[in-house]
Amino acid sequence: MADPIREAIRDRALACGFDAVGFAEAHLDAEARAGLSEFVARGYHGDMGWLAGTLTRRGDPQALWPEARTVVSAIADVVDRARVTQRHRSPRRSPRR
Repeated sequence: MADPIREAIRDRALACGFDAVGFAEAHLDAEARAGLSEFVARGYHGDMGWLAGTLTRRGDPQALWPEARTVVSAIADVVDRARVTQRHRSPRRSPRR
């Protein structure tokens, strides 16, 4: 049976223009924490220095918010599809070889 609170959150987010909504337990296992550490160690976080500076807390959602039980993630495709489509059809663009 669907959780009515999750469904209400999902419905509202989709109505607000988000493309997808997901829910996860507010917990990272050891493998995920190690992956986050490696991501930062390799410099993949780019100029997001705050990510490296808060790595310990970000590896444990409960450290950020002890009351948290669930993480809600919502995504929106912000790419202007018409512009991207036009660019790919542009005759000025040289073909790939």
